[in-house]
Amino acid sequence: MHSGRRLLRYPAYGAVKVSTAALSAVFRALNWRRPRLLVYTDSRGYEITRTRNKKNPFSSYAGHLIREYSVTYRIAPKRHTTILDFLDSFGDRTDRFDAIILHCGIVDFSPRPRSNLETVYRSKWRTLSRFIPGDVLERNLAQTDLGNYEGEPTAPIYPIDAARHYVVPLLERIPNLVWIGPNRVLPSWRGNYRRDRPASMYIVEDFTALFAEALPNVIDLRSWTDAEIQRFTVDNIHLSQEGFRYLLSELNARLRALP
Repeated sequence: MHSGRRLLRYPAYGAVKVSTAALSAVFRALNWRRPRLLVYTDSRGYEITRTRNKKNPFSSYAGHLIREYSVTYRIAPKRHTTILDFLDSFGDRTDRFDAIILHCGIVDFSPRPRSNLETVYRSKWRTLSRFIPGDVLERNLAQTDLGNYEGEPTAPIYPIDAARHYVVPLLERIPNLVWIGPNRVLPSWRGNYRRDRPASMYIVEDFTALFAEALPNVIDLRSWTDAEIQRFTVDNIHLSQEGFRYLLSELNARLRALP
């Protein structure tokens, strides 16, 4: 968790200079009788357009949940935060929580240039190979059928068949899991991202369809229209404040329905 100091304004507290971790701990103590939530996200879990909001849960829907529930959160805890990082950290501890919000997948599913994928493999090999056989990952690195980006072949961190056989079954076993999937990526719109996305970003939708069909409680953002994607995200991927409000409304409905 990020422990830098932030100037946060709330009606009950006025202007208080306090760390986000300390404020979260205060709410967790106040809400100790309420349902226990784990919020685990990649970089989509915080507002990226302001440096001062880096990994600050109170800049996104997480802050509202922290006020209402007993929340443990991990917002982009790794350099490339994946579903496998969540399983590595909490896969054997999910019974400690009444509900788990998993906002991960875009890092796993997005096609990467081979040089970038090699870097990710070097830094995350222990975690990746804990869940997916090393020979599967090595074959994935060698594949070239997704086309090039900036002169290099592209591939996701693991192939979709590996997701089907090794990742989805582990998530299916977790009770009270709410998975937030990625939205579509518009090829004709960059938002505040300076470059075009890879032409093979369509693979993200294929992965998302697999997870959405297999998991029982999914917030599926593929239904967003082109106009909604431009309203609810800032760059096709990371959420705007309006996007966070949308997700909060969806999460509140799902959490109320959980046993």
